[in-house]
Amino acid sequence: MFLALHPTLDLKALTVCANGFATAHGGPANMQRVLSLIGREDVPVSVGVHEGLSPITNFPLQWRVEIDRFYEAQELPESSAALSVLDSPALIAKTLKESETAVAVLVTGSATNLAIALRKEPDLVGRISAIDAGADWRPLREGSAPRNWSNRCSISWAAITGEERTTCMTGR
Repeated sequence: MFLALHPTLDLKALTVCANGFATAHGGPANMQRVLSLIGREDVPVSVGVHEGLSPITNFPLQWRVEIDRFYEAQELPESSAALSVLDSPALIAKTLKESETAVAVLVTGSATNLAIALRKEPDLVGRISAIDAGADWRPLREGSAPRNWSNRCSISWAAITGEERTTCMTGR
């Protein structure tokens, strides 16, 4: 929520991968409700693929259902926004193409949707300024832009695009 409301960031889209921290039914609806709570119903929400790129990366269904139920029990406001007609890989591709500047991508769960988008359209890699996975975002000081002090790199470009390089934002 901090990033969605930060004045120096422009949240373009929120995608949900249905094999990680949510189900295909509950995850997108719950994220729409969170966005409604903070007044950001303008942000498109989409659901992605139901299976990960590797069968060992899917969270157990029971865990996903329990996370959905947790959000549903929070008395969040209902959203009046419609779910995006695009699936998550397509919404990612559309967002990257339409952005006036390169986009920093924050991955808080699996990177399946991003990987699929980039495998379908490898030229979109050039539209990404940074990818961060598992970030610890904190402001430098009040009123400043957030910085990333992630201590790990968990997205391999080779795994996503087939290129032989790995990129991440690091520090501490």
